[in-house]
Amino acid sequence: MRLLERVWQMEFYRAIYSCLPDEMHISPDVGRMFATDGVVDFYISELQWAIELLIDGIDMKRHHERFQDGGRYSSIPIKDYIILDIRETRTVIKAYPNTWHIIPNTDFTSFSIIKSDASFNVPVKKVLNRSNMRISSQEHEALEYEMKSLKHKQNNDDKLRESKKRQNRRDLVESLEKLIDFLQKRERYLMERGAVEEAREIQCELDQASGELTKLLYESLGRKF
Repeated sequence: MRLLERVWQMEFYRAIYSCLPDEMHISPDVGRMFATDGVVDFYISELQWAIELLIDGIDMKRHHERFQDGGRYSSIPIKDYIILDIRETRTVIKAYPNTWHIIPNTDFTSFSIIKSDASFNVPVKKVLNRSNMRISSQEHEALEYEMKSLKHKQNNDDKLRESKKRQNRRDLVESLEKLIDFLQKRERYLMERGAVEEAREIQCELDQASGELTKLLYESLGRKF
């Protein structure tokens, strides 16, 4: 199952925050304070390091261009940067500098790391104890807000999909009703003119369309046909 990029960002933030020394701080979504419309995923101000997360290399070229001279991140003081590309497969179409491709196994107990000059595996030996992680009340509230926002977005997406599904069902019902009406008129027309064989063929099509309509109406009521 593919996790949302924001979920990876939140997990990465909590993990790296617990590992940094007390004199260093990592901030998410940095950019506006430097008068730029570009927002880098994470920024360690003391080191002037920037960290960007991607999923399956989507828009990789565009993200690298942001770090170049004249790019969207050029006004942010950055001494070094890395792009972490979390992928479902090991297939990398084009290699870019400052990029690590990360492929988790199915149960997230091991991660394969691929970079330009090497590759290696990182096993996860134990689950982090979240109760020991350093996290402020403000950051806890921010993470809770992000989770609620993700849940709200998912609920809205589910409602939108269900609404589209209902609309598609209504459109299909309307099309089938029009088809049945046409076939009924066509059958009567052929019977009146003595074209019995052709009328029987139309009757077969009519039976099929009527069956599909009945099945669709049953499904719309949550019943099996």
